[in-house]
Amino acid sequence: TRAGSEWVRQMVEGSRPKMPGRCARVGLVGETLDQARGVMVFGESGILACAPPDRRPQWSATRRQLTWPNGAVAQIYSASDPESLRGPQFDCAWLDELAKWKKPQQAWDMLQFALRLGSNPQQLVTTTPRNVATLKEILARDTTRSTHASTDANRAHLAKSFLQDVRAKYAGTRLTRQELDGVLLDQEEGALWSHAHFTRAPQVELNSFDRIVVAVDPPVTHSKTSMNVGSWWWVRSLRGQSSLGAPLFWPICHLSRHLPMIGRAERLQRCRSFTQTVWWLRSIKVEIWSRRSSRLWIR
Repeated sequence: TRAGSEWVRQMVEGSRPKMPGRCARVGLVGETLDQARGVMVFGESGILACAPPDRRPQWSATRRQLTWPNGAVAQIYSASDPESLRGPQFDCAWLDELAKWKKPQQAWDMLQFALRLGSNPQQLVTTTPRNVATLKEILARDTTRSTHASTDANRAHLAKSFLQDVRAKYAGTRLTRQELDGVLLDQEEGALWSHAHFTRAPQVELNSFDRIVVAVDPPVTHSKTSMNVGSWWWVRSLRGQSSLGAPLFWPICHLSRHLPMIGRAERLQRCRSFTQTVWWLRSIKVEIWSRRSSRLWIR
């Protein structure tokens, strides 16, 4: 929080209290309006606490905005209401705790359209890192500059027993690495495979395989809320495919691409839809595994 407050000061303050700075219109985006006001504005490391008396901005509760002596204005917004960012315009913005926003992508997208003032609009994201797609997308951009620090760097401003107690209780856990060390953990806990396993896989010729297994997790309904049918091919020369369709539709999509093959269908609510479709598609061997029994039927 302190880093964000000091950055805002650097952007809006001039060499003297009433001289203009680099930015005059600032967007302050928190998860909610209460958190934006309570942390970013009035927090112990917020903008008001960091500003010297002769440069301290005035808070207007009705307008939800700060006004500096040089005329610069900063207004708070809620990331939970992305549409509130439609219309305003800024030359810089501070986004706090983006990784825990309920609608990170929607709020981020709307803010990009609002950053249209000045010669070089900039934005700062301060957050505890979490495995959130929006955050990883931001970090992957060529124009992003990132830095991080562990909680130990703030030891002088924390209770003496705080770090000792939390490290003793959560030592060696993912929570410690994420919350205290500031490390972005992009692999889910307990995952059998990471993204690195796939990217390190060598190029393999299809002819070197005696058998190709295709994993498909189909929906049992066909509506707008149905999940897309996703599958991943271990062979890198094949592509992961995704489609949305009725239970009788998804086998056609996959089998039409890769025949002949062996299909293994987990018995779900409508496992018969798989067998009914493949019988008239082409004569292939189908293995059906039933969770209710240890037997394996081969047809």
